[in-house]
Amino acid sequence: MPNTSGFVAFNQNTIHSSLTTRAFGRKLYILPEVTSTNTHALTLADPLSAHGSVVLAEQQTAGRGRLDRTWFSPPAMNLYASVVLVPTPSFQRMSWIPLIAGLSLTEAIHQTCGLHATLKWPNDVLLHDQKLGGILCEGTSQGPHYQLVAVGIGLNVNMSETDFPDDLRFHSTSLRIHTLTAINRNTLLAHVLNAFETWYTQLTEERLDPIHSAYIAQCETLGRELLVHLSNGEEFFATGQAIGEDGSLHVCLKNAPGAPIRSIHSGDVTHMKIMHS
Repeated sequence: MPNTSGFVAFNQNTIHSSLTTRAFGRKLYILPEVTSTNTHALTLADPLSAHGSVVLAEQQTAGRGRLDRTWFSPPAMNLYASVVLVPTPSFQRMSWIPLIAGLSLTEAIHQTCGLHATLKWPNDVLLHDQKLGGILCEGTSQGPHYQLVAVGIGLNVNMSETDFPDDLRFHSTSLRIHTLTAINRNTLLAHVLNAFETWYTQLTEERLDPIHSAYIAQCETLGRELLVHLSNGEEFFATGQAIGEDGSLHVCLKNAPGAPIRSIHSGDVTHMKIMHS
């Protein structure tokens, strides 16, 4: 078992004292254990009053990431949270939600502990090319519109290298590994929520230019050689070229000069390792 002595537990008053938001985090459900914060968030009874609610857990017993991957969720060390959004029927920018959630995490990480995390399209947070966190968006719909969207956030905060299982140790990292000190998760979460509400407000107001520019500045996928995995099972090598206005990834196929740029709307990418001479 990991040693969690000395770590600060989640506390509603402490989190609220650092919030500058109008909605995000004002309703806060702190749970000792859940199967998944997203699963719990999507059961909130009244969609009309759920917007901005946050489900926060000390431990997940069935945490999950995108593409049916599991999310390693040991107790009392990390950040496992879901932010509930209630989009208006006219909202057209759903594909940007995981991207602005990622932006919010990088801002909060820098504000809390001075580290410069970056992003891998569409949903991973990286630190020195190792995975620090991820985002999973899930929703319930009514007709053609989303009724509730749960934005699940998993962030490795206070784990040491030995806390990771062998199959994750080489590819994953935590804030504590780089700061050499325990991080206050209450402050970190408040900073995430403050940034997330600001970006979400801009998104609902169709102010895309600052969002687009900020994401490009943080995105490690652009300019990298990639292995692209599409949701239909297709795979190919490419180079990340641009982020579209709809949040899609534009890529150029490798070894296909003159080939048209492809826009990737769903799927995943693997960053090919940078070889240093």
